[in-house]
Amino acid sequence: MNMSQIPHLPPKTCNIQTHKRLQRLPLLLFVAFLSFLAGISGGLASITWISPPAGPASRFTPVSRTIGDATVEMPNPLLENEMKQQMIGLFDTRKKIGSAWYKTDGRIADAVLLTDNGWAVAALPAYKAGDELSWEGVDFRGNTFSVEEVKKENIFGLVFLRFSGNQFVPVSFSDVDNMHAGSIFWAVAKQEWTLVDVSSRVSLESPSGFLVWKPHYEFVVSSTASEGQILFTLSGEFAGFVGSDGHIIPATFIPGEIQSVLTTGTFLYEALPYAGLLVEGFSAEDAKDWLFGFLVTGGVLPKSSPIQKNDLIIGIEGKPIDPLLLHYQVLRAPKTMTLTILRGKEEIDVMVSKVLVEP
Repeated sequence: MNMSQIPHLPPKTCNIQTHKRLQRLPLLLFVAFLSFLAGISGGLASITWISPPAGPASRFTPVSRTIGDATVEMPNPLLENEMKQQMIGLFDTRKKIGSAWYKTDGRIADAVLLTDNGWAVAALPAYKAGDELSWEGVDFRGNTFSVEEVKKENIFGLVFLRFSGNQFVPVSFSDVDNMHAGSIFWAVAKQEWTLVDVSSRVSLESPSGFLVWKPHYEFVVSSTASEGQILFTLSGEFAGFVGSDGHIIPATFIPGEIQSVLTTGTFLYEALPYAGLLVEGFSAEDAKDWLFGFLVTGGVLPKSSPIQKNDLIIGIEGKPIDPLLLHYQVLRAPKTMTLTILRGKEEIDVMVSKVLVEP
Protein backbone atom coordinates (compact mmCIF):
# COMPACT_ATOMS: atom_id res chain seq x y z
CA MET A 1 0.00 0.00 0.00
CA ASN A 2 1.23 3.46 -0.83
CA MET A 3 2.15 5.29 2.41
CA SER A 4 0.32 8.37 1.25
CA GLN A 5 -2.87 6.30 1.22
CA ILE A 6 -2.59 4.88 4.75
CA PRO A 7 -5.89 5.85 6.40
CA HIS A 8 -4.59 6.45 9.99
CA LEU A 9 -2.05 9.15 8.89
CA PRO A 10 -3.15 12.85 9.01
CA PRO A 11 -3.77 14.63 5.73
CA LYS A 12 -0.63 15.98 4.06
CA THR A 13 -0.49 19.76 4.68
CA CYS A 14 2.51 20.76 2.59
CA ASN A 15 5.12 19.40 0.40
CA ILE A 16 8.83 19.31 1.16
CA GLN A 17 9.60 22.44 -0.94
CA THR A 18 7.06 24.57 0.90
CA HIS A 19 8.34 23.28 4.24
CA LYS A 20 11.86 24.38 3.37
CA ARG A 21 10.60 27.84 2.40
CA LEU A 22 8.85 28.19 5.76
CA GLN A 23 12.04 27.22 7.53
CA ARG A 24 13.84 30.06 5.74
CA LEU A 25 11.11 32.64 6.52
CA PRO A 26 12.63 34.02 9.80
CA LEU A 27 15.91 34.59 8.03
CA LEU A 28 14.18 36.43 5.17
CA LEU A 29 12.26 38.62 7.63
CA PHE A 30 15.49 39.47 9.48
CA VAL A 31 17.20 40.48 6.21
CA ALA A 32 14.19 42.62 5.27
CA PHE A 33 14.32 44.32 8.69
CA LEU A 34 17.99 45.14 8.23
CA SER A 35 17.22 46.60 4.79
CA PHE A 36 14.48 48.75 6.36
CA LEU A 37 16.91 50.08 8.97
CA ALA A 38 19.47 50.82 6.28
CA GLY A 39 16.82 52.77 4.36
CA ILE A 40 16.00 54.88 7.41
CA SER A 41 19.69 55.57 8.04
CA GLY A 42 20.12 56.64 4.44
CA GLY A 43 17.12 58.91 4.71
CA LEU A 44 18.45 60.54 7.86
CA ALA A 45 21.80 61.02 6.19
CA SER A 46 20.07 62.72 3.29
CA ILE A 47 18.21 65.02 5.67
CA THR A 48 21.48 65.91 7.36
CA TRP A 49 23.06 66.92 4.06
CA ILE A 50 20.07 68.61 2.42
CA SER A 51 18.28 70.42 5.26
CA PRO A 52 19.57 73.81 6.51
CA PRO A 53 21.07 73.83 10.00
CA ALA A 54 18.60 74.31 12.82
CA GLY A 55 18.67 77.39 15.03
CA PRO A 56 18.88 81.12 14.35
CA ALA A 57 20.50 80.76 10.93
CA SER A 58 17.43 79.02 9.50
CA ARG A 59 14.74 80.99 11.30
CA PHE A 60 16.07 84.35 10.10
CA THR A 61 15.62 83.63 6.40
CA PRO A 62 13.19 86.00 4.61
CA VAL A 63 10.42 84.32 2.64
CA SER A 64 7.74 85.53 0.22
CA ARG A 65 4.01 85.58 0.79
CA THR A 66 1.43 85.96 -1.94
CA ILE A 67 -1.44 88.33 -1.19
CA GLY A 68 -3.90 88.42 -4.04
CA ASP A 69 -1.94 88.83 -7.25
CA ALA A 70 1.02 90.53 -5.54
CA THR A 71 3.99 88.90 -3.89
CA VAL A 72 4.95 90.69 -0.67
CA GLU A 73 8.28 90.06 1.00
CA MET A 74 7.92 89.08 4.65
CA PRO A 75 10.30 87.76 7.30
CA ASN A 76 10.33 84.17 8.36
CA PRO A 77 7.20 83.71 10.57
CA LEU A 78 9.29 82.92 13.67
CA LEU A 79 11.39 86.05 13.18
CA GLU A 80 8.31 88.13 12.43
CA ASN A 81 6.69 86.97 15.67
CA GLU A 82 9.84 87.78 17.65
CA MET A 83 10.04 91.30 16.22
CA LYS A 84 6.36 91.91 16.91
CA GLN A 85 7.00 91.13 20.57
CA GLN A 86 9.77 93.75 20.61
CA MET A 87 7.50 96.57 19.39
CA ILE A 88 4.55 98.36 20.91
CA GLY A 89 2.12 100.74 19.25
CA LEU A 90 1.55 104.16 20.81
CA PHE A 91 -2.07 105.36 20.53
CA ASP A 92 -4.04 108.48 21.39
CA THR A 93 -6.80 107.53 23.83
CA ARG A 94 -8.86 110.50 22.61
CA LYS A 95 -9.21 108.63 19.31
CA LYS A 96 -10.39 105.45 21.00
CA ILE A 97 -13.80 104.02 20.10
CA GLY A 98 -15.20 101.58 22.62
CA SER A 99 -12.74 99.39 24.51
CA ALA A 100 -10.52 98.09 21.72
CA TRP A 101 -10.84 100.25 18.59
CA TYR A 102 -9.14 103.45 17.45
CA LYS A 103 -9.73 105.87 14.63
CA THR A 104 -7.29 105.39 11.76
CA ASP A 105 -5.36 108.50 12.83
CA GLY A 106 -5.19 107.30 16.43
CA ARG A 107 -1.76 105.64 16.11
CA ILE A 108 0.90 108.15 17.15
CA ALA A 109 4.01 106.07 16.60
CA ASP A 110 5.57 102.65 16.97
CA ALA A 111 8.06 102.17 19.79
CA VAL A 112 10.87 99.67 20.26
CA LEU A 113 11.20 97.94 23.63
CA LEU A 114 14.59 98.38 25.29
CA THR A 115 14.17 96.69 28.68
CA ASP A 116 12.06 93.92 30.14
CA ASN A 117 10.45 96.38 32.59
CA GLY A 118 8.83 98.51 29.91
CA TRP A 119 11.30 101.17 28.75
CA ALA A 120 10.92 101.85 25.03
CA VAL A 121 11.94 104.46 22.47
CA ALA A 122 10.08 106.09 19.59
CA ALA A 123 10.92 108.75 16.99
CA LEU A 124 8.72 111.69 18.02
CA PRO A 125 10.54 114.95 17.22
CA ALA A 126 7.33 117.00 17.65
CA TYR A 127 6.73 115.76 21.22
CA LYS A 128 6.06 118.38 23.89
CA ALA A 129 5.54 117.89 27.61
CA GLY A 130 2.02 116.78 28.45
CA ASP A 131 1.32 114.95 25.19
CA GLU A 132 1.77 111.65 27.01
CA LEU A 133 -1.31 112.26 29.18
CA SER A 134 -3.49 110.86 26.38
CA TRP A 135 -1.16 108.04 25.33
CA GLU A 136 -1.38 104.30 25.84
CA GLY A 137 0.56 101.38 24.46
CA VAL A 138 -0.95 98.43 22.61
CA ASP A 139 1.02 95.30 21.81
CA PHE A 140 0.37 92.98 18.85
CA ARG A 141 -1.89 90.78 20.99
CA GLY A 142 -4.15 93.72 21.88
CA ASN A 143 -2.95 94.17 25.47
CA THR A 144 -2.93 97.81 26.62
CA PHE A 145 -0.35 99.52 28.83
CA SER A 146 -0.37 102.96 30.42
CA VAL A 147 2.56 105.34 29.90
CA GLU A 148 4.19 106.00 33.26
CA GLU A 149 7.24 108.11 32.38
CA VAL A 150 8.57 110.05 29.39
CA LYS A 151 11.97 111.60 28.65
CA LYS A 152 13.08 113.30 25.44
CA GLU A 153 16.66 113.47 24.25
CA ASN A 154 17.92 116.41 22.21
CA ILE A 155 20.26 114.83 19.66
CA PHE A 156 17.76 113.14 17.36
CA GLY A 157 14.41 114.04 18.94
CA LEU A 158 13.83 110.53 20.27
CA VAL A 159 11.36 109.98 23.09
CA PHE A 160 12.05 107.38 25.77
CA LEU A 161 8.96 106.15 27.59
CA ARG A 162 8.19 103.55 30.21
CA PHE A 163 5.06 101.43 29.93
CA SER A 164 3.33 99.78 32.85
CA GLY A 165 3.96 96.08 33.31
CA ASN A 166 7.01 93.86 32.99
CA GLN A 167 8.34 90.78 31.22
CA PHE A 168 8.59 92.66 27.93
CA VAL A 169 10.90 91.34 25.19
CA PRO A 170 13.68 93.89 24.45
CA VAL A 171 15.39 94.24 21.10
CA SER A 172 18.97 93.36 20.29
CA PHE A 173 21.02 96.04 18.56
CA SER A 174 22.54 95.81 15.12
CA ASP A 175 26.29 96.08 14.74
CA VAL A 176 27.23 99.54 13.52
CA ASP A 177 29.06 98.00 10.55
CA ASN A 178 25.70 96.87 9.12
CA MET A 179 24.84 100.47 8.22
CA HIS A 180 26.33 101.41 4.86
CA ALA A 181 25.25 102.27 1.32
CA GLY A 182 23.54 99.21 -0.13
CA SER A 183 22.37 97.79 3.22
CA ILE A 184 18.87 96.31 3.23
CA PHE A 185 16.51 96.65 6.18
CA TRP A 186 12.97 95.87 7.18
CA ALA A 187 11.09 99.14 7.68
CA VAL A 188 8.19 98.40 10.02
CA ALA A 189 5.19 100.52 11.04
CA LYS A 190 1.57 99.68 11.80
CA GLN A 191 2.58 96.01 11.47
CA GLU A 192 3.36 96.59 7.79
CA TRP A 193 6.72 95.37 6.51
CA THR A 194 8.67 97.00 3.70
CA LEU A 195 12.10 96.14 2.36
CA VAL A 196 14.18 99.31 1.98
CA ASP A 197 17.78 99.87 1.01
CA VAL A 198 20.31 102.51 2.04
CA SER A 199 20.73 104.59 -1.08
CA SER A 200 23.35 107.17 -0.12
CA ARG A 201 25.43 108.87 2.57
CA VAL A 202 25.07 112.60 3.22
CA SER A 203 27.79 114.66 4.88
CA LEU A 204 26.84 116.78 7.90
CA GLU A 205 30.24 118.40 8.10
CA SER A 206 30.18 122.20 7.94
CA PRO A 207 33.12 124.38 6.89
CA SER A 208 33.81 125.01 10.57
CA GLY A 209 33.92 121.29 11.35
CA PHE A 210 31.96 119.08 13.74
CA LEU A 211 32.11 117.64 17.24
CA VAL A 212 34.22 114.50 17.32
CA TRP A 213 31.59 112.55 19.26
CA LYS A 214 28.67 113.28 16.91
CA PRO A 215 28.06 111.65 13.52
CA HIS A 216 29.38 113.76 10.64
CA TYR A 217 27.18 112.03 8.08
CA GLU A 218 23.71 110.55 7.72
CA PHE A 219 22.49 107.66 5.65
CA VAL A 220 19.38 107.96 3.48
CA VAL A 221 16.97 105.12 2.72
CA SER A 222 15.02 104.52 -0.47
CA SER A 223 11.85 106.48 -1.20
CA THR A 224 9.60 103.58 -0.16
CA ALA A 225 10.34 104.32 3.53
CA SER A 226 8.20 106.61 5.69
CA GLU A 227 9.15 108.82 8.62
CA GLY A 228 8.89 107.03 11.96
CA GLN A 229 9.34 103.50 10.63
CA ILE A 230 11.48 101.16 12.69
CA LEU A 231 14.49 99.65 10.91
CA PHE A 232 15.47 96.04 11.54
CA THR A 233 18.23 94.07 9.86
CA LEU A 234 17.22 90.95 7.95
CA SER A 235 18.27 88.96 11.02
CA GLY A 236 15.94 90.94 13.29
CA GLU A 237 18.30 93.39 15.02
CA PHE A 238 17.27 96.98 15.70
CA ALA A 239 19.20 99.46 13.51
CA GLY A 240 17.35 102.76 13.98
CA PHE A 241 14.40 104.80 12.73
CA VAL A 242 13.51 106.51 9.49
CA GLY A 243 13.66 110.27 10.08
CA SER A 244 12.55 113.19 7.96
CA ASP A 245 13.29 113.05 4.23
CA GLY A 246 14.37 109.42 4.55
CA HIS A 247 17.40 110.24 6.71
CA ILE A 248 18.20 107.43 9.13
CA ILE A 249 18.27 108.04 12.88
CA PRO A 250 20.87 105.43 13.90
CA ALA A 251 20.52 103.33 17.03
CA THR A 252 24.17 104.08 17.89
CA PHE A 253 23.45 106.35 20.86
CA ILE A 254 20.43 104.54 22.27
CA PRO A 255 22.18 101.91 24.47
CA GLY A 256 24.19 104.63 26.21
CA GLU A 257 21.16 106.89 26.53
CA ILE A 258 18.92 104.30 28.15
CA GLN A 259 21.75 103.26 30.45
CA SER A 260 22.13 106.90 31.51
CA VAL A 261 18.38 107.21 32.16
CA LEU A 262 18.33 104.02 34.23
CA THR A 263 21.32 105.03 36.37
CA THR A 264 20.96 108.82 36.66
CA GLY A 265 17.37 109.55 35.63
CA THR A 266 18.46 111.85 32.82
CA PHE A 267 20.61 112.00 29.69
CA LEU A 268 24.29 112.48 30.45
CA TYR A 269 26.81 112.22 27.64
CA GLU A 270 30.46 111.48 28.35
CA ALA A 271 32.69 112.13 25.38
CA LEU A 272 35.68 114.13 24.12
CA PRO A 273 34.85 117.86 23.84
CA TYR A 274 36.82 118.52 20.65
CA ALA A 275 35.65 120.12 17.43
CA GLY A 276 37.49 119.84 14.15
CA LEU A 277 37.72 118.57 10.61
CA LEU A 278 38.14 115.15 9.08
CA VAL A 279 41.29 115.16 6.93
CA GLU A 280 43.43 112.67 5.06
CA GLY A 281 47.00 112.56 3.82
CA PHE A 282 50.46 111.16 4.42
CA SER A 283 51.65 110.78 7.98
CA ALA A 284 54.87 112.70 7.21
CA GLU A 285 56.74 114.10 4.22
CA ASP A 286 58.76 110.95 3.71
CA ALA A 287 56.07 108.48 4.82
CA LYS A 288 54.18 106.15 2.53
CA ASP A 289 51.16 105.60 4.78
CA TRP A 290 47.94 107.33 3.76
CA LEU A 291 46.00 108.17 6.89
CA PHE A 292 42.73 109.68 8.01
CA GLY A 293 42.82 112.07 10.90
CA PHE A 294 40.75 114.47 12.95
CA LEU A 295 42.30 117.95 12.94
CA VAL A 296 41.39 119.71 16.20
CA THR A 297 40.27 123.28 15.50
CA GLY A 298 38.32 124.11 18.64
CA GLY A 299 36.05 122.87 21.38
CA VAL A 300 36.85 122.82 25.09
CA LEU A 301 40.63 123.16 25.17
CA PRO A 302 41.91 124.51 28.49
CA LYS A 303 45.65 125.06 28.87
CA SER A 304 45.87 121.91 30.96
CA SER A 305 44.37 119.80 28.17
CA PRO A 306 46.77 117.26 26.63
CA ILE A 307 45.12 118.03 23.27
CA GLN A 308 45.64 121.45 21.75
CA LYS A 309 44.50 123.28 18.67
CA ASN A 310 46.02 121.97 15.39
CA ASP A 311 46.79 118.55 16.90
CA LEU A 312 45.94 115.80 14.42
CA ILE A 313 44.32 112.74 16.03
CA ILE A 314 45.18 109.68 13.93
CA GLY A 315 44.41 106.84 16.34
CA ILE A 316 42.15 105.87 19.25
CA GLU A 317 43.18 103.08 21.60
CA GLY A 318 45.82 101.88 19.16
CA LYS A 319 43.46 101.70 16.18
CA PRO A 320 43.49 104.05 13.17
CA ILE A 321 40.76 106.66 12.77
CA ASP A 322 37.76 105.26 10.91
CA PRO A 323 36.42 108.10 8.75
CA LEU A 324 32.88 106.72 8.86
CA LEU A 325 32.74 105.53 12.46
CA LEU A 326 34.79 108.16 14.27
CA HIS A 327 31.97 109.14 16.63
CA TYR A 328 31.34 105.48 17.41
CA GLN A 329 35.02 104.92 18.19
CA VAL A 330 34.85 107.78 20.68
CA LEU A 331 31.63 106.53 22.27
CA ARG A 332 32.92 102.97 22.66
CA ALA A 333 36.33 103.95 23.99
CA PRO A 334 36.91 103.72 27.76
CA LYS A 335 36.48 106.81 29.92
CA THR A 336 40.26 107.28 29.99
CA MET A 337 41.75 106.49 26.60
CA THR A 338 44.94 106.75 24.59
CA LEU A 339 44.97 109.03 21.55
CA THR A 340 47.72 108.89 18.95
CA ILE A 341 48.37 112.36 17.56
CA LEU A 342 50.64 114.11 15.11
CA ARG A 343 51.98 117.35 16.54
CA GLY A 344 54.02 118.88 13.80
CA LYS A 345 56.03 115.93 12.48
CA GLU A 346 56.14 114.14 15.83
CA GLU A 347 53.82 111.21 16.52
CA ILE A 348 52.99 110.85 20.20
CA ASP A 349 50.51 109.04 22.44
CA VAL A 350 48.58 111.03 25.05
CA MET A 351 46.09 110.02 27.71
CA VAL A 352 42.77 111.88 27.76
CA SER A 353 39.57 111.48 29.74
CA LYS A 354 35.97 111.90 28.68
CA VAL A 355 33.97 114.74 30.18
CA LEU A 356 30.26 115.54 30.34
CA VAL A 357 29.21 117.21 27.10
CA GLU A 358 26.06 119.00 26.01
CA PRO A 359 24.10 117.55 23.07
